[in-house]
Amino acid sequence: MGETGDWESPVKIGCCQIEPQVGHKEENVEKTLRFAGEAAGQGADLIVLPELANTGYVFNTRGEAYRLSEEVPGGETTRLWEEFAKEHRVYLAAGIAEREGGRLYNSSVLIGPKGYIGKYRKLHLWNREKLFFEPGGPRPAGVPHARGPAGDVRLL
Repeated sequence: MGETGDWESPVKIGCCQIEPQVGHKEENVEKTLRFAGEAAGQGADLIVLPELANTGYVFNTRGEAYRLSEEVPGGETTRLWEEFAKEHRVYLAAGIAEREGGRLYNSSVLIGPKGYIGKYRKLHLWNREKLFFEPGGPRPAGVPHARGPAGDVRLL
């Protein structure tokens, strides 16, 4: 790699490793905000939270997953994460159980200082995820796409 040029802008990324618990959504969201606050306090520009950070990962039933899921955007968790990102002037990438009508998705949201930016619905579900979630659809129109030796890459 070459030297940093004037065109480059360093980004400090904070990865928050937490263990959200199924059935404890309010506590999970509070924990995401607390850990994200620590990362922002250390100068993070982009804060990454775990998959299904608001609900926990291992559901017992689809009904349980449905009760814990939310609309994206518009749900309580996304709203709280938006407020956080605006207040701290950071970007936040986080996993969330998304509900749209009767369908559930294992989604990720991207939120910035100006609010909600977008979401990605997990396409390749693994093992028991298939019991609870629908696979995400094709990439959204207008999103650049590249395929390389490592597989499928989606650029936002």
